[in-house]
Amino acid sequence: MYSFICLLFCNFASVLRQPAIATGVVALLSNTISTNMNNSIKDNILTDSILESAMPHIFHLTPDGTIAEGNAMGNTEGWIYIPDGWILEENSNTDIVDVPTSDKHTAKLIHLSRTDVGPYRLTNEDDEYIDFFPGCHQSSTVAIPSPELVSPFIKTPLYLDGNVSFAKHQDGEEDKPVRMSMIMFRRAESDKWLDDAPLGYIYARALTMDDDFVKPVRMLNLGVSPAKLIDIVETTDKKVTFRISWPLGTVEVQGGRETEQGYEVARTSLSSDRSVNCIFTSKVGRKSFAVRIELPFQSFAVCHNGEEIGQGQFTIPVSMIEDYTYQLPATNSDERLAITFEQPARSLLYQLTERNTLAVRDMADMSLKLGEIPTSGTFADLLLGAENIRTILEPTAGNWNKTRTNIILKHKDERWRIHLANHPYRLIENCGSWQITSKALKTVIVEDLELKAMRLEAGWTNTQTVTMQRSDDGIYTLPMETGSWQKVLIYCSHSGIVYPKAFCISESSNRNLFDMLADGPFMNVAWTECIAGYDAAIAHSWPADSIPELEQMSDYPKLLSRFAFHLFLKAQADGSMDNMEQNLLQLQADLAFQWFWLEEDDYDYSEICSLADTSNPKFMELFKVWKSKTFGEEFEIPTKGEDLNMLFALLINQFGSFMSRLSEKSANNKVCSEPDMLDVRRNNRKITRVMQRLSDHLSGKQSLWKLPHDDRKEILHVYRNYHAAFQSITDK
Repeated sequence: MYSFICLLFCNFASVLRQPAIATGVVALLSNTISTNMNNSIKDNILTDSILESAMPHIFHLTPDGTIAEGNAMGNTEGWIYIPDGWILEENSNTDIVDVPTSDKHTAKLIHLSRTDVGPYRLTNEDDEYIDFFPGCHQSSTVAIPSPELVSPFIKTPLYLDGNVSFAKHQDGEEDKPVRMSMIMFRRAESDKWLDDAPLGYIYARALTMDDDFVKPVRMLNLGVSPAKLIDIVETTDKKVTFRISWPLGTVEVQGGRETEQGYEVARTSLSSDRSVNCIFTSKVGRKSFAVRIELPFQSFAVCHNGEEIGQGQFTIPVSMIEDYTYQLPATNSDERLAITFEQPARSLLYQLTERNTLAVRDMADMSLKLGEIPTSGTFADLLLGAENIRTILEPTAGNWNKTRTNIILKHKDERWRIHLANHPYRLIENCGSWQITSKALKTVIVEDLELKAMRLEAGWTNTQTVTMQRSDDGIYTLPMETGSWQKVLIYCSHSGIVYPKAFCISESSNRNLFDMLADGPFMNVAWTECIAGYDAAIAHSWPADSIPELEQMSDYPKLLSRFAFHLFLKAQADGSMDNMEQNLLQLQADLAFQWFWLEEDDYDYSEICSLADTSNPKFMELFKVWKSKTFGEEFEIPTKGEDLNMLFALLINQFGSFMSRLSEKSANNKVCSEPDMLDVRRNNRKITRVMQRLSDHLSGKQSLWKLPHDDRKEILHVYRNYHAAFQSITDK
């Protein structure tokens, strides 16, 4: 019926390919352990913390060419570290190589090729074992301290007899409590396990009855409650004076000046984590160990989930903004801070008031007070609430899912550069494993975010969903039960953080869905799947362009009109017209088009009538509901002839009227009524270019549908932000 170009709708965003190997990484991939490989392994694997743990570890080569801890067997190169006291059970095909460590000793490693899936079993002198195979997760010891052991000054987990309980953790199972009689301890620098915990840094591990070696947990045993250890005497934004008393030995505060009140530490002498190094030496055995003590300077602080963020760059997803907090000490009446927004350009000043609050003013007009906020709270409070945040972000993109702005937060000589965005993180795939990266900062996100994978090849009406497995360094893989899957959509269980994306993970036969949509009957298999994907996007708050069928449909106005007709008839039947209309308006931003770009003949009778088929039970089911709501239950539907055609014509005319209203609302869609005139002048060339493109499209000279999506997104962005400039051509 229509001369469309054939399109494979199952051409997903990514197909597995052998990755290119950077020159600096070639040595790491060689079966011969070269000098470059030795250095990389020594620097990246054989660190003091790994060597001290005295237990096997598995590592892998990451997509960016570095080495990280975690199991990626079968997906990429890797290594298994075999410490002293452990042996590999008989495996004649495995080469064990010796690699030098930083202390001039040697360590034994198994080099894993990309296709090596083991399995490997390592056993120790006590006949305990650890197995390595794809997707395996080692059991670990979990320490559960009492509230008395939580200290604001020491971040290392603390141990104190009678104040800690232990459990065994295994992924996919509930933690199992472990009796203290089944817990062993050893010093970090020793390989001898003890029944009682010695002073200093220790490892604690649970014993099991089945000889499964349980990964130990590293702790610090000071022998006293931390509340009795440190007493803060005085704190300002420049220095802290504190007393430290340890009845079991002596403490030397490095970089601190001893006074009558205690140790005085200047903030300028410390690193960004604001901690001082203290050397503890016990009375018994004269054993010494170093402890970092974090000091509470009275200064502006930015925190994420209670952990302070040092100066520098970081990203805040809008949906997680309540997890980020600020605190400004109200000890100095001159205390103030400033926030500068990159887009739209604006600077705010925060000044301490007599009421111990912060008055917020616009630096462009200091007489204008925008409000007052507390001296501590969430970043939503700092940015004057959710509605103001949306006002700031809305003009930054044609699509709310891609809104973003950069913020510089200034306090005295401190600077935090913040990227605030909706869906700021992206998925990067490499040989069957995925990482989450910040789109703006190009950095890997190691924060533990739960990713889900939805199976797609069976269609949106028959999906399966699994939770992806995550290594300690943020590498995500699919669990083993997904081995037969071919296509997946990967998304974060919390919306607004990771942009969902579809991937093809193995070769498969693709169906040509385009013709099935263009010429197929009402709610055939293709249309059913397309609408089911659309419903899934709404239910999960996914951007519409994460649904492959919707993204590729967006280049064809006649398909968009047929899609709208399906939703129109469904909404007529279930009474959801208002929601449906709003969803269609939001759809245009995700898919980089505007409804008023469609011409009337894209949705007139000749284009839609083939969907009105009395022999199609799915159409007739909704058609009868529409009829009864329009004419009443007693009205009989004609079975044939002119009366039936007139009824169809009435339905399609109603749809045409709906599309006209939708086009009008699309043309009137804008971010704000009165854009800043300085901003308009600054973007005059861009506005002129977009105006010419839009004018050419509406006059039939050059279709916007043929433009790349990035160009179309720019049109939406400019049109919605500088709407008044376009009224002369859209009102024609």
